[in-house]
Amino acid sequence: MRTIGFAFLVIIFISTDIDLCCANVATHLNQVSLEERQILEKFFRILICREEFGYTLFGLKPVSVTHWNEDYGFIQSSLGCGSIESSRHYEGLKVWNKVKHQFPIKKYHLYDRAFVLDGVTYRELIFVNKKELLATKEKYPKLLKDFQISDLTSDIHNCDARHHEKMGLLLGYGARNAKIFQKLSDIHLEVSCLPIAPIALSPSLNKMDPESVESLKYDRKDRPLKRNQKEVCDDFDSISAISFGVFSLPKEERVLCSVSVPAFKVDLQSDETEALQKAYCQCHRRIIALSKETKFLELVLKILCEESCEP
Repeated sequence: MRTIGFAFLVIIFISTDIDLCCANVATHLNQVSLEERQILEKFFRILICREEFGYTLFGLKPVSVTHWNEDYGFIQSSLGCGSIESSRHYEGLKVWNKVKHQFPIKKYHLYDRAFVLDGVTYRELIFVNKKELLATKEKYPKLLKDFQISDLTSDIHNCDARHHEKMGLLLGYGARNAKIFQKLSDIHLEVSCLPIAPIALSPSLNKMDPESVESLKYDRKDRPLKRNQKEVCDDFDSISAISFGVFSLPKEERVLCSVSVPAFKVDLQSDETEALQKAYCQCHRRIIALSKETKFLELVLKILCEESCEP
């Protein structure tokens, strides 16, 4: 009887603690001005629904990242147009940094940093699901042993080429897809070192138009190949035979929906990609359901602050 009574008291204590946590989120949120709450809601809606942070929130992606021009509060697109959403990142982060001490995050890590690209300073926001990050590191200890979050970048093509596979794992692309992406990157780098003549050794390169072949050589540098030319061409042919495509969800999942779907290169015919599609479909629906909640901001903060407050 004493054991049962003690257990009952523990349950009451835990339940009360959870209720207090949830109540505190609502209380602290009410202390934030209406204007700042509106900015925060837009900020988190963009991050969770448009920037794929929702998949990290619900544990499918260990990490999500986004960035914007720090000098102007938005990224200039190729057409020279500023992004309204990115200006909201800028305003939203300012408000969040002002009030975040009232909402201590336990399961996640949300932090920002600056980086310079082509002489322009950008602000990058990195969202980490601590539990999923630890699980991924434990699953791939050799590959991720020395990997740091600082190795990540939201523009995968400007990151250190050695980290593509690691990034793919952490960004939710799947282990095999990440490995293939790394191999593809490595092969392209080797092809960029080939003189023009040995291209005849590769049927895949021969099928490509001259412009495409030349585009593979954009990063050509004066460095010796570590392997013979035929090995490089054979590997290029092997990886070119894979049915590459861009990951997506079924059309019915994407119609009239404001929640983004991650886009990354995959082997379209692999079991891994099929399993990923099912997992992303389920998570996609959870994010849609969350986005429709009238108390969206409050619910998001409760999830961030305490697992048991998840709706």
